[in-house]
Amino acid sequence: MTDSQRRKGLIASATLLGGVLTLAACGGSATADQGGGGADGTRHENTQQVDEAAAKDASQAKIKILPEDGATGAGVNNDAKVTVSAGKLTGVTMTAVESKQQVGGTLSTDGTSWKPDKPLDRSTKYKVTAHAEDSHGRAAVENSSFTTVAPENSFVGNFTPENGSTVGVGMPVSINFDKPVKNKAAVQSAIKVASSSNQQIVGHWFGDKRLDFRPQEYWKAHSKVTLKLGLDGVEASPGVKGIQNKTVSFNVGHSQVSTVDTAEHVMYVVRDGQLIQTIPVSAGSDGHATYNGQMVISERFQQTRMDGSTVGFKKKDGRASTTSPMSRTPSVCRTPAPSSTATTGARESSARPTPATAASAWRTPRAPRTRRRPAPGSSTTRRSATWWTSSTPLTRRSSRTTA
Repeated sequence: MTDSQRRKGLIASATLLGGVLTLAACGGSATADQGGGGADGTRHENTQQVDEAAAKDASQAKIKILPEDGATGAGVNNDAKVTVSAGKLTGVTMTAVESKQQVGGTLSTDGTSWKPDKPLDRSTKYKVTAHAEDSHGRAAVENSSFTTVAPENSFVGNFTPENGSTVGVGMPVSINFDKPVKNKAAVQSAIKVASSSNQQIVGHWFGDKRLDFRPQEYWKAHSKVTLKLGLDGVEASPGVKGIQNKTVSFNVGHSQVSTVDTAEHVMYVVRDGQLIQTIPVSAGSDGHATYNGQMVISERFQQTRMDGSTVGFKKKDGRASTTSPMSRTPSVCRTPAPSSTATTGARESSARPTPATAASAWRTPRAPRTRRRPAPGSSTTRRSATWWTSSTPLTRRSSRTTA
């Protein structure tokens, strides 16, 4: 065999061997692929079995927390609630995140719902954790957090008379809102006032922040009046909603109406239809006549201070000093400064002015004043007048207004 032949044979052998190695490698790859596929299948089957076992062990109780996790602008009255289906709640905790103060709540008798015992605070973030069990005793847990509505996006109505108080027949139900009300119809329709005497009661707006309710005539003596504020969720203006759901009531005492004849300078006090006292009174002068019409005595004091400057008197007028104390006069109402928007309560101009009538309706707000009774549904604004009476000593009431 020549060297050339020998070299050709070695090349051929190398080529054949390479082909065998290549085939072997290819065959080995195929076998490995088959073996690997079998292992993956086994792992998939094992995972599926674990999932099925976990599903069998998982609780069937499904907990739902409202408002939803991350919610903002939540209401403070009825928005917060926890419920469960296919199980019963075993415990719920609600905590103010910043103060760490826990909120008390009540679980329903069937164990399927929970809610806070009192309204939540505004502009506050709360965290809720709820636990439940299904019929097999398997536990479930859910967590959530939400933030309540901010004061700038909500409004409240401060009302008088106070809950449980006793007032006179002339006292209107007066609600003062802490923000202007643009949607008056919606707000007024959410407020209900009813009397045990079944009198028709009408609302009247004074501007955009005060709403009064009263019957055409005075309240019936010894009746009970109920006020329902259903303002929660009611939109007073764009982006501003109410947060109140409240019911209060007050009692109407005896009927006491005092009629003043400013020409004769006499006041006649009539209680439950009987004249009980005739009292001499002072009144305005020719240049400063007393307002005429129906007035409501809305508060009472054993002693107060009359300020002539609030009705236009100045020292230079020579009519009255800046402040003149009243000595031990039981019930006095002071006239606030005249308003440029007042359109009712015309002054007396005749030589013998007609009598004016004041109905007792005591309370104690911020400053002494007397209210004029507008006709129900009228568009007129309020004008005040000054009346005073002397009677048996009176006790000053609390001045706190409940929201």
